[in-house]
Amino acid sequence: MERQPSIDNETIERKKQNRRKWLPLCTYNDKNDAIKKIKDDGIWSKTHTNITNEGKRTYYRCNQVKRRGKQCPASIHVLYHSENECVTIYKTEDDHLHNESRSIGINQQSKEVICELFKMKIKPKRILEILDEKGLPVPKKRQLSSYLISLRKKYYGAPTISLGELEAWCQQNSLIPDDNDKPWVLKYQIEYEDEIDNDDDNDNGDHNDDDDNKNKFRFFVTTKRLLFNASISNKIHIDTTYKLIWQGFPCFIIGTTDMIRQFHPFGFAVCSNEKQNDFEFIFNCLRGGLLNLNLQMNEQELILIADGAEAISNAFLKVFGTDHNVVMCWFHMRKKVEKKLHLVEDKALHDDIMNDIETLQLSTNKNVFDIATILFLKKWKNEENFIQYFSNEWLNSKNGWFEGLATHVPSTNNALEATNRVIKDEDTLRERLVLSRFTVVLFSIVNKWSKERNPTLINSKKFEHQPLITLPIWTDAYNWVKLNKAVISICNGDTTIYYLPAGEETRITDKEIKRYENCRFNSFHTYKSVYFNIWCVCLSNNPEKWKEATCTCPSFMKKFICKHTIGISIRLKYCKPPPEAKNVTIVPIDVITQRLMITHSYSGIRLNDVIRQIYIQSGDGFRGFYKGYLITLGMSLPFNSIVWTLYWKIQSNLEKILPTNFDYIISPLSSTLSVLLTSYLTQPIDVLKTRLQVAFKRETILNTFIILIKQRGFKGLFSGSIARASIIMPNTVIMMSLYEIIKRASIKSNI
Repeated sequence: MERQPSIDNETIERKKQNRRKWLPLCTYNDKNDAIKKIKDDGIWSKTHTNITNEGKRTYYRCNQVKRRGKQCPASIHVLYHSENECVTIYKTEDDHLHNESRSIGINQQSKEVICELFKMKIKPKRILEILDEKGLPVPKKRQLSSYLISLRKKYYGAPTISLGELEAWCQQNSLIPDDNDKPWVLKYQIEYEDEIDNDDDNDNGDHNDDDDNKNKFRFFVTTKRLLFNASISNKIHIDTTYKLIWQGFPCFIIGTTDMIRQFHPFGFAVCSNEKQNDFEFIFNCLRGGLLNLNLQMNEQELILIADGAEAISNAFLKVFGTDHNVVMCWFHMRKKVEKKLHLVEDKALHDDIMNDIETLQLSTNKNVFDIATILFLKKWKNEENFIQYFSNEWLNSKNGWFEGLATHVPSTNNALEATNRVIKDEDTLRERLVLSRFTVVLFSIVNKWSKERNPTLINSKKFEHQPLITLPIWTDAYNWVKLNKAVISICNGDTTIYYLPAGEETRITDKEIKRYENCRFNSFHTYKSVYFNIWCVCLSNNPEKWKEATCTCPSFMKKFICKHTIGISIRLKYCKPPPEAKNVTIVPIDVITQRLMITHSYSGIRLNDVIRQIYIQSGDGFRGFYKGYLITLGMSLPFNSIVWTLYWKIQSNLEKILPTNFDYIISPLSSTLSVLLTSYLTQPIDVLKTRLQVAFKRETILNTFIILIKQRGFKGLFSGSIARASIIMPNTVIMMSLYEIIKRASIKSNI
């Protein structure tokens, strides 16, 4: 009891010590003058407001230090006197206490350069590069984005839309047209600020709207033909990452993909926001539009492919039910995980972790995925920070990023993003178009989509219900059949399960199959070695349904077709490969010899190692032996044509110039000169062919050309000209000389 007063006294003394002494700085008759003074100082940030007997007091902190951390003792507050309209600014008697001023905003000189570059229509990324090249302070991307927005407002005015004008346009175009390709406004919502009922908004379950009391609009444009594709598909693609922008408002393309992973849009939506309510509107538009056309979507098997935005997935599950799968775009997931690898201090482990995550992504079903993730977490348990992030973000919630979540469903939104990219590249839907022009452009885009899918057109973008089997796939399947691998089959009603050895293995045992089916592994390494050593093909016993077969190999899960499903069908005589797949005109010796020549190990080079490297490590299979096939044909045909044309031209000219007693050197000399000129003219083609054949990863001719130019310039196209001419010249000279000898001998015999 005796100590209680001392505690109170200590508390009172401590409070007194912490109290600041405020000194009046100046008094203003107009509050705007006081506020202007504070803004002009540029070092004060508002913190809080108190109501006192003297009036309202607004407190400001020194913003030259970070908000979170030790604060500067200097601060001010503004007193709005209750008895009159005067305003007094008070300041603490403490001076500023921080090492150096923290730079706020963008440097003035940098601003001037940014302004000039903005007028020249330079992209933000290039602006940052130019500032760095000039040695000026480079702002953060967020700072630059904010400053560019202010410049747009300054030069073009604030983005404003007349809701009345927009509503009138929607009403005029809301009637369903007779033409299948004519766009119309399927549905629209215009909500004016004074008409919005907040209670209704809250009932929708989206409590995060910061703009509940602002004007809102949403509308969806489509055609009959585009909506029809929604009735024959069970997939919905939508994305917020690479969306289009008009007047600062998001534009969304929603659609589906067919069995060749080709994107087919359902329509075009424009909303004032991108919250859950907006996506509910889009999904309800889709459902309602089909009902208006007496069509129906297969909602029981409906799957959403998105970028992980909760607003999209929550809206989808609310409209169509919670028992649907939501596929998380693997491309976006991978990029986000790579950015978090810094949580693993040992950089040498980064590649191993990503390889294991890529292995997880190839899980064939939910059960396998769950087992594999447990083993993955066990393997990397020492990396606590990364594992905690990975579990919370990609296992507990957004876990629909593995291939086996659904069959014949893409694991990425690349097809949709490619459509967005085309619109951006064509630069037709510009960000600041006025409403009258925007609506014309929008209808033109939707009309073009619809007409492209008219089945009466020759090059129509048809909705493909079966995967496309190209000649390289037929060739791979035929060559796989010729390997004559041992296959174990188990009949299961109307279907048969076929177990195939993967890689170079030629047979598998019943014990291995049992272990594969039971999924009992004691480590992640064992899981990888066992589960990816066997492929499982499920094929209908009806020969007419052989294209509906499924396989657990990565190629099938990515492309919905593989050499195993076709190969088994060929062995069962359900189908026949085209003759071109059996009779490939190029022999892969050239590819093997080129790879042997660039092998860095000069001792102990084995032919089997090179063949295994081309077939397995490159991931191309038999196609790896035919790299550069087309470009080889493209080189051989012009080479022979040019060399013989030059040969005859040079020979005829030499016969006129040289005396008759030099006839014996005319043919060798003509062939030598023609070969030298032709080899030089066709050298760029040979350089590209060689680069294609020695590359460890498959590249296109265009990409190979671009890489070569970047690395060596145009002179790189003629590298090795002398060596190539030295190789070609003896063979060709001998061949042409023999040709002349035989020709002259035959002429003499005829005489």
